[in-house]
Amino acid sequence: MNELLLVDKLKHYAAVEAFAGDTDETIVRAVLEGMTAAGKKCRGIQTLGRHSIGATNFVRFRMDVPYRPEWLPNRGSITMQPDGTFRVCLRGGREGNVPMTTMLSLQLGHRVFHGNAKAGWKRQFS
Repeated sequence: MNELLLVDKLKHYAAVEAFAGDTDETIVRAVLEGMTAAGKKCRGIQTLGRHSIGATNFVRFRMDVPYRPEWLPNRGSITMQPDGTFRVCLRGGREGNVPMTTMLSLQLGHRVFHGNAKAGWKRQFS
């Protein structure tokens, strides 16, 4: 599928906690592997940059299916709620709201990855 056509389908925004040394690619791969283990598929993920809440660093992205925190239970996450707001859940149980502008802004250097619905998706990480 043409990358431009795919990007139009990526309507679900989220973010996952990045540990020291994690790259955006590391996080995307972890999300796709978590989805695969849960039996879920997506067509693509576009990274949108980083955001920090206190000392916790997140990789923001959008995809064609809603992100589920149980795919990566050992990492904090920011997820879009049914009412369109965003909620952060940190390791340790702390929660709070995240401004919509923080999650929807696009930074330079973003990248589109194939989702696990495409055969051979793991090759993009080698």
